[in-house]
Amino acid sequence: MKIRPILCLLSLLSLCIWDTRAGILDTSIKNEYNWRRSDSTFALIKNGEIVWQLNFNKDQDKPYFHPLRVNGKDLTMERPADHGHHRGLWFAWRDINKINYWEEIHGRGVSEGRSKIIKVDIKPEKNFSVKVNIRMEYAPEGKKTILKENRVLLISAPDQQGNYTIDWSLNFTAQDSLLVFDCVPTLKRGGFAYGGYAGLGYRGANSLNDPVFRDSNGWANKKDLTGYGENANWMDMTAYFGAQKSSKGGITIFDHPKNPHHPSPWYIWYAAGQHVFFMPAILYNQPLNLEAHKRLVLKYRTYIHSGDVEDKSLNKIFEKFKN
Repeated sequence: MKIRPILCLLSLLSLCIWDTRAGILDTSIKNEYNWRRSDSTFALIKNGEIVWQLNFNKDQDKPYFHPLRVNGKDLTMERPADHGHHRGLWFAWRDINKINYWEEIHGRGVSEGRSKIIKVDIKPEKNFSVKVNIRMEYAPEGKKTILKENRVLLISAPDQQGNYTIDWSLNFTAQDSLLVFDCVPTLKRGGFAYGGYAGLGYRGANSLNDPVFRDSNGWANKKDLTGYGENANWMDMTAYFGAQKSSKGGITIFDHPKNPHHPSPWYIWYAAGQHVFFMPAILYNQPLNLEAHKRLVLKYRTYIHSGDVEDKSLNKIFEKFKN
């Protein structure tokens, strides 16, 4: 009787257990990390706590990351009372052909312009990195699709310090008509001080204390700020976790050199103790046109890190990313 092969098979099966009551798949390995999946989420778990979670509820459109954590500390906020459409770390257009895809209809959790999730394909690796393919379609409410997207997310395994990266490749294809991507105009464009936002946004947790925003040009800021608009290869936000100020962490967003309008203008919305928000603002200075059946590719890297990170280290990450 061949007992050893049977025991090996049982051991392998024990690594993948589907809990039909919870709807969660736990693929556990004898390690501090494991995966957790439901019908609308996928998360990396460390010692029972979420490191990061990707959310993709089709009823709410717009996939997003929340929570994002480093060494157990929260970096993101989901749907705060002041801006219920802010979702941790997420991508959303503002206007496409004058239809709003950013702000949401009160009480519905979706926008006038729908950013529909069609299919999500997740390929986790044994080293706890993962590749995610998301197929999306954009359309005004109740009307035909005007834009399709194939989104590829590459999420690295955390290193020994708990740092990890999320690489974004956003591949858009216009359908049967010219598309004009725009945003609320800035003061320079005859608009508003708060204008200029659209694209890959980050909303920080309220527990973040004394954040410092800095960019690849050596600029740094601790004061309240709305707008900004200067161009840079990357922007970082590093803050203390909580009032105790015993530890720090942050997030850096890198703009790829092949993106339109690179180096990107950057948008910041910060008020001490209330709002921590920034993004590469591709439409800050001018709209972007995409002709029918043409493609637009945007690439970004987000680096979630513990502690302070020197500019030279962030520049090295940028050099690797752009190549």
